[in-house]
Amino acid sequence: MNLPCYSDGMPIEKGDAVLRSGLVPARIIEVFSANPPSVWLEDAEHPGRSFATAELSDLTLIERNTLDFARAGIDWLCVQADSGDAQAQAALGWLYETGVAVDQDDVCAVTWYARAAQGGDPFGQFNFALRCERGRGIEIDLAEAARWYLASAEQGVGPAMKNLSNMYRDGRGVEQNLYQAIRWLREAEALGCA
Repeated sequence: MNLPCYSDGMPIEKGDAVLRSGLVPARIIEVFSANPPSVWLEDAEHPGRSFATAELSDLTLIERNTLDFARAGIDWLCVQADSGDAQAQAALGWLYETGVAVDQDDVCAVTWYARAAQGGDPFGQFNFALRCERGRGIEIDLAEAARWYLASAEQGVGPAMKNLSNMYRDGRGVEQNLYQAIRWLREAEALGCA
């Protein structure tokens, strides 16, 4: 899986696409670019296609950013998020964080990121950890940040590996452990995220 990379918690350009959210892997943008939204909508409407639905919703909001597409995307995301779809929950967190198609709201962003993290979404875990570390929309809790960076890093998210490495290096939220700091930094470097 080709996951997006970050520099100090901010997304960086990868190829021709700027992965602004940390929620949309480059492979999804490539697939979406090759297919019109109507194809995705038809595919997403079939039972058991919540993954496609969440991806479609996120992409129609990011790539098309028109009022009609945004409304359709929000509706799909809300249905999926309320049914427990962790990817849709992470996508809603990003929308509330950035204020795309909804009013920007840090508390709502944290709420959705927390649900996505608990549901096992690696980007929800990363974004929730980032919020816990920086105290945006939630009180700073470095131990909780380290916990969720670890969960995300174990699923292959390079920026989580780098941030976890920094926490081990500095003894922030975890006991200082230079071995673990180097281990996670090397893994992040292998993904080009250090």
